[in-house]
Amino acid sequence: MFSFDIKQYLKALRLWIMPVTLLTVAGGLAGMVYCNVLAAPQYQSVSKAYVLSRSGEENSFTAYDLQAGGLLTKDYAQILTGMETARRVIGRLHLTDEEGNLLGYADFINCLDIEALDETRVVTVRVSHPDPYAACDIADAVQEAAMEQLHEVVNEDVVSFLQHGNIPTGRNVPVLSLYVLAGAAGAGSAAALVILLILICRGGQAANTGSVILRRGVSAALLALIAVLMLFRSNKRQNLDLAGPEISIADTQIVYQDGAPVETLLTGVTAVDEKDGDCTASIRISGIFPQDGGRGTVIYTAKDKEQNISVAERQIDYETAE
Repeated sequence: MFSFDIKQYLKALRLWIMPVTLLTVAGGLAGMVYCNVLAAPQYQSVSKAYVLSRSGEENSFTAYDLQAGGLLTKDYAQILTGMETARRVIGRLHLTDEEGNLLGYADFINCLDIEALDETRVVTVRVSHPDPYAACDIADAVQEAAMEQLHEVVNEDVVSFLQHGNIPTGRNVPVLSLYVLAGAAGAGSAAALVILLILICRGGQAANTGSVILRRGVSAALLALIAVLMLFRSNKRQNLDLAGPEISIADTQIVYQDGAPVETLLTGVTAVDEKDGDCTASIRISGIFPQDGGRGTVIYTAKDKEQNISVAERQIDYETAE
């Protein structure tokens, strides 16, 4: 009957130290390849809302209002993740999965992160999505759908936007070290377990866990695997499209009046990507910022098929509405 001998097991590990080390390295490298090349990038957009009930005059607040606002904040946070909110947002934005079917509730909730701190009446919605424009749209749509539902219940507008969703310009890159450590730990643990099983099957004698030729053959195969992974990662990274389209703005002066349709600000603005060609249809206005002296700045964004974002700005004449 086999009895486990830790000394024999450590001796077997020492005999197989080179293959185990190589497999651990290969696992860490596989994690790096997945993180750098295969993992879909995510973009995060953030919207914020303020919850406050008003019982008195329009521009005055009481201690009761602040206390009631704190309670409503918790209710509002629950509404944000409710089925009805998901149904409204999915339907309005026609959110679909990879197969073209309407997005399910579980998948929808997985892209949301709701934050409602106890001592504030600010509710933050963070949305992660492979499409930066979709992340922005969802961040706003979730707040709007929840605001509607709360209004339907209390018959009062108690929530207002503090910050609309932003168009994210940078990718949320997965933490490389976590993938590398997970890959290395998984491969190393698997190797140690296999050696233990071989030791058990061979009667507990370390000398019977494999010949020198076998160990060298396994080591050579693992070295070849490491080389293939390194070449694959290098080739894929060289072919990755990480550059966004180039935004061109005509040298014409634009006069914009506060509250007017923003489409007039798209006049003379085009976007061309080196790989995808004309991307003008993807251009969005991500911000209009008035300045002193009747001037203003318009921020444009454009994206290509790989969801790479480019940003450009334009100075305009800005007229405030009377």
